[in-house]
Amino acid sequence: MSKFQISFDHRREAQERLEQAGGWIDYKKGLPVFCFPNAQAKQKYIQLGQAAYRQKVGM
Repeated sequence: MSKFQISFDHRREAQERLEQAGGWIDYKKGLPVFCFPNAQAKQKYIQLGQAAYRQKVGM
């Protein structure tokens, strides 16, 4: 995997965060992966996930 890819997540909310961050779903060796155009987009996806988790657990 390149540094701008992460493992695929089947959850709808993860895929919505991927779109918000400017990423897309691609296939490598027949398996789906989340791809990002740059490190900033990948970091934004991670931050959106962290914020969603904090909201879910009430932090």
